Amino acid sequence: IEPHHVFPEQTPQPFAGLGPSLQDATRKFQAQYVAEALTAHDWNVMETARHLGVARSYLYTMIRGFGLTRRS
Repeated sequence: IEPHHVFPEQTPQPFAGLGPSLQDATRKFQAQYVAEALTAHDWNVMETARHLGVARSYLYTMIRGFGLTRRS
């Protein structure tokens, strides 16, 4: 086990300064995509999950993980 296995945030990034990492960019895209899908389906989780091709329980996990909330 090396330090970067336990503390990944301290691992030197080979492309530092070029923007977010692929993982960060993917997570941001997913959060935006899920939020737009939820809005398009008026926050009907079952319909949104069906549209996204994921299980309803996984969609709830993504909603919590991305910190998404329904706007009034």
